[in-house]
Amino acid sequence: MIFLPPEVDELTDDEGFDVSETLDSSVRDVICPIICMVVANTCVIYNMVNAEKKSIKEIRRHVAIPYLKKGNTVQIQIGIPSYTISSRVKEIDTVRCDGVGHIISKREKQRRCQMQNCLGKPLTCCMKCNVTLCPKYHT
Repeated sequence: MIFLPPEVDELTDDEGFDVSETLDSSVRDVICPIICMVVANTCVIYNMVNAEKKSIKEIRRHVAIPYLKKGNTVQIQIGIPSYTISSRVKEIDTVRCDGVGHIISKREKQRRCQMQNCLGKPLTCCMKCNVTLCPKYHT
Protein backbone atom coordinates (compact mmCIF):
# COMPACT_ATOMS: atom_id res chain seq x y z
CA MET A 1 0.00 0.00 0.00
CA ILE A 2 1.21 3.50 -0.88
CA PHE A 3 0.78 6.26 1.67
CA LEU A 4 0.42 9.78 0.33
CA PRO A 5 1.83 12.82 2.11
CA PRO A 6 -0.89 14.68 4.02
CA GLU A 7 -0.77 17.64 1.61
CA VAL A 8 -1.49 15.39 -1.38
CA ASP A 9 -3.97 13.23 0.53
CA GLU A 10 -6.02 16.35 1.36
CA LEU A 11 -6.29 17.24 -2.33
CA THR A 12 -7.63 13.89 -3.57
CA ASP A 13 -11.03 12.34 -3.04
CA ASP A 14 -11.79 8.67 -2.26
CA GLU A 15 -11.38 7.63 -5.90
CA GLY A 16 -8.04 9.40 -6.29
CA PHE A 17 -9.25 12.30 -8.43
CA ASP A 18 -7.49 15.61 -7.97
CA VAL A 19 -9.89 18.16 -6.49
CA SER A 20 -7.50 21.03 -7.24
CA GLU A 21 -8.96 21.27 -10.74
CA THR A 22 -12.05 22.96 -9.35
CA LEU A 23 -9.90 25.49 -7.46
CA ASP A 24 -12.19 25.71 -4.46
CA SER A 25 -11.09 28.29 -1.93
CA SER A 26 -9.82 25.59 0.44
CA VAL A 27 -7.74 24.04 -2.34
CA ARG A 28 -6.56 27.42 -3.62
CA ASP A 29 -5.16 28.24 -0.18
CA VAL A 30 -2.90 25.18 -0.46
CA ILE A 31 -1.99 25.18 -4.18
CA CYS A 32 -1.19 28.89 -4.74
CA PRO A 33 1.50 29.13 -2.04
CA ILE A 34 3.09 25.93 -3.38
CA ILE A 35 3.23 27.37 -6.90
CA CYS A 36 4.68 30.65 -5.57
CA MET A 37 7.35 28.73 -3.68
CA VAL A 38 8.21 26.68 -6.78
CA VAL A 39 8.66 29.87 -8.82
CA ALA A 40 10.79 31.45 -6.07
CA ASN A 41 13.01 28.35 -5.86
CA THR A 42 13.29 28.30 -9.66
CA CYS A 43 14.47 31.91 -9.58
CA VAL A 44 17.12 31.17 -6.93
CA ILE A 45 18.43 28.09 -8.79
CA TYR A 46 18.40 29.87 -12.16
CA ASN A 47 20.39 32.81 -10.79
CA MET A 48 22.91 30.47 -9.11
CA VAL A 49 23.52 28.47 -12.29
CA ASN A 50 23.40 31.14 -15.01
CA ALA A 51 25.55 34.22 -15.41
CA GLU A 52 22.55 36.22 -16.65
CA LYS A 53 20.39 37.05 -13.64
CA LYS A 54 16.59 37.20 -13.92
CA SER A 55 14.14 38.71 -11.48
CA ILE A 56 11.32 36.67 -10.04
CA LYS A 57 8.92 38.82 -12.08
CA GLU A 58 10.61 37.77 -15.34
CA ILE A 59 10.49 34.10 -14.36
CA ARG A 60 6.80 34.35 -13.40
CA ARG A 61 6.13 35.96 -16.78
CA HIS A 62 8.13 33.22 -18.53
CA VAL A 63 5.98 30.58 -16.79
CA ALA A 64 2.62 32.35 -17.23
CA ILE A 65 2.73 33.43 -20.89
CA PRO A 66 2.64 29.88 -22.39
CA TYR A 67 -0.40 29.10 -20.24
CA LEU A 68 -2.12 32.29 -21.37
CA LYS A 69 -1.42 31.49 -25.02
CA LYS A 70 -2.33 27.81 -24.72
CA GLY A 71 -6.11 28.13 -25.05
CA ASN A 72 -6.22 30.83 -27.72
CA THR A 73 -6.11 28.67 -30.85
CA VAL A 74 -9.22 28.63 -33.03
CA GLN A 75 -10.17 25.56 -35.05
CA ILE A 76 -11.78 26.31 -38.42
CA GLN A 77 -13.42 23.49 -40.37
CA ILE A 78 -13.02 23.53 -44.14
CA GLY A 79 -14.91 21.23 -46.49
CA ILE A 80 -14.09 17.76 -45.25
CA PRO A 81 -15.20 17.42 -41.61
CA SER A 82 -11.89 15.90 -40.51
CA TYR A 83 -9.82 18.77 -41.98
CA THR A 84 -9.28 21.71 -39.64
CA ILE A 85 -6.92 24.67 -39.62
CA SER A 86 -5.61 26.23 -36.41
CA SER A 87 -5.26 29.98 -36.51
CA ARG A 88 -2.14 31.45 -35.00
CA VAL A 89 -2.30 32.71 -31.45
CA LYS A 90 -3.12 36.41 -31.26
CA GLU A 91 -0.81 38.76 -29.40
CA ILE A 92 -1.86 39.50 -25.85
CA ASP A 93 -3.27 43.02 -25.43
CA THR A 94 -0.56 43.94 -22.91
CA VAL A 95 2.07 43.37 -25.60
CA ARG A 96 0.45 45.77 -28.03
CA CYS A 97 0.00 48.48 -25.39
CA ASP A 98 3.41 48.20 -23.72
CA GLY A 99 4.72 51.13 -25.79
CA VAL A 100 8.13 49.55 -26.40
CA GLY A 101 9.48 48.71 -29.83
CA HIS A 102 6.29 49.11 -31.84
CA ILE A 103 7.39 50.65 -35.12
CA ILE A 104 4.76 51.17 -37.79
CA SER A 105 6.11 50.68 -41.29
CA LYS A 106 4.65 50.64 -44.80
CA ARG A 107 3.99 47.47 -46.80
CA GLU A 108 3.96 47.16 -50.55
CA LYS A 109 0.76 45.10 -50.58
CA GLN A 110 -2.51 46.08 -49.03
CA ARG A 111 -3.80 43.51 -46.51
CA ARG A 112 -6.70 43.32 -44.08
CA CYS A 113 -6.37 44.79 -40.61
CA GLN A 114 -6.03 42.10 -37.92
CA MET A 115 -7.89 44.11 -35.29
CA GLN A 116 -11.24 42.60 -34.32
CA ASN A 117 -14.29 44.13 -36.08
CA CYS A 118 -12.10 46.28 -38.34
CA LEU A 119 -12.74 46.09 -42.08
CA GLY A 120 -9.86 48.36 -43.09
CA LYS A 121 -7.14 47.39 -45.56
CA PRO A 122 -4.15 49.48 -44.51
CA LEU A 123 -0.67 49.55 -45.99
CA THR A 124 0.84 49.77 -42.49
CA CYS A 125 2.12 47.00 -40.25
CA CYS A 126 3.74 46.74 -36.83
CA MET A 127 7.35 45.54 -37.01
CA LYS A 128 7.31 44.09 -33.46
CA CYS A 129 4.01 42.22 -33.69
CA ASN A 130 4.42 41.41 -37.41
CA VAL A 131 0.75 42.00 -38.19
CA THR A 132 -1.05 44.33 -40.58
CA LEU A 133 -2.91 46.91 -38.51
CA CYS A 134 -4.52 50.30 -38.68
CA PRO A 135 -2.18 52.87 -37.04
CA LYS A 136 -4.60 53.59 -34.16
CA TYR A 137 -4.32 49.96 -32.93
CA HIS A 138 -1.05 50.70 -31.09
CA THR A 139 -1.95 54.18 -29.86
